[in-house]
Amino acid sequence: MRNLIVIILIAVVIFLLMTKPTYTKNEIVLKTDTIFNIKTFTKYKKGDSIPYKVILQDSIYIPIYDTIRIINDYSQIKEYNDTIRMDSNTFYIHDTITKNKIIGRGFKATLREKTIYITKTIKPKTELLIGGELRNFNNVLGASIGIGLKVPNKGLMLLNYGTQGYSVGFYKKLF
Repeated sequence: MRNLIVIILIAVVIFLLMTKPTYTKNEIVLKTDTIFNIKTFTKYKKGDSIPYKVILQDSIYIPIYDTIRIINDYSQIKEYNDTIRMDSNTFYIHDTITKNKIIGRGFKATLREKTIYITKTIKPKTELLIGGELRNFNNVLGASIGIGLKVPNKGLMLLNYGTQGYSVGFYKKLF
């Protein structure tokens, strides 16, 4: 009887040495994932609502042009496009000008936004447990002490020794 208990205890000690248990709290693993969202905004504005400022100069050099060319240039509708890039964002500006006035303005922005997801995973560690038990078997009260080894994803192994003998148990998580 004693030899069997000693063999079982030696087997448990060998098992404990082979599993390399760590008796610390749960390990926390952080996983970071970044997703880029691209959004485009477009906005148009009429030229009458755009403020302007006249800048005066002391002297202006005017090359010699004929009147028809000046009136033709003044009456033309001209389109100006500009692109501004900042980091991963792009801004487009589109102006339409005639007769020294802005008659239309367009604005388009392509923005890349980052979304960062952090996933927190808790990995359980191997635990060594100690406990006791009181039981009533055939109207005889018995007491025992025991140790248990809880191994994640494997189960719970128990070894008890008491007044009514010894017991060995294994429990597996079902769901």
